Amino acid sequence: MFQLAVLSIDIRGFTKIAMAYNNKGVESLARIQALYLAEMSNIIKEYDGVTEKYTGDGVMGLFGTESDTNAINDVSNAIKAALTVKLVLKNSLNPYLKESGLTEIQLGMGIDYGTVMMERVGLRGENQFSLAGPTVSLASKMQAQAEPGQIIIGEDVKKRVQGNDLKFVKPHKINWDFTYPLYLYDATWKE
Repeated sequence: MFQLAVLSIDIRGFTKIAMAYNNKGVESLARIQALYLAEMSNIIKEYDGVTEKYTGDGVMGLFGTESDTNAINDVSNAIKAALTVKLVLKNSLNPYLKESGLTEIQLGMGIDYGTVMMERVGLRGENQFSLAGPTVSLASKMQAQAEPGQIIIGEDVKKRVQGNDLKFVKPHKINWDFTYPLYLYDATWKE
């Protein structure tokens, strides 16, 4: 088991985008997806994270997989990666997509921190690793609830946000079947 910060990123309305391209535009759709996934992975890596998996139009990044890290740095790196995602989407990826005649995209993000277990799943001899635990599930659920451009963080992330950065943390409500305090991390990089 590991203590990790988990960043979940997903394109908003991707099924609608895919349907608009229909079968004739599948190459264009694949190009959007490939550019987006490559950019997200590069950003995650830039902040000492590891891309754990791609799920269609979703990406999950893990921060804290190295032995010489700590919770505050892992959370900080996940947040910096999310802020960089917003900046790259606005200033680089979407302008490129538009210039190329492709559909611009919007993203939602969720970040949580806590215990993550790696387990083998699947058939014997054909199995692969998967992550389990509430941290992974919560990051994914937060991302699913995020509006375009929003970063939703959990209580365990908020506890590790330091100093002046706390001014960007604002309470956020989602109607769930369980109780876990959520917050918007309402910031962007200065340009």
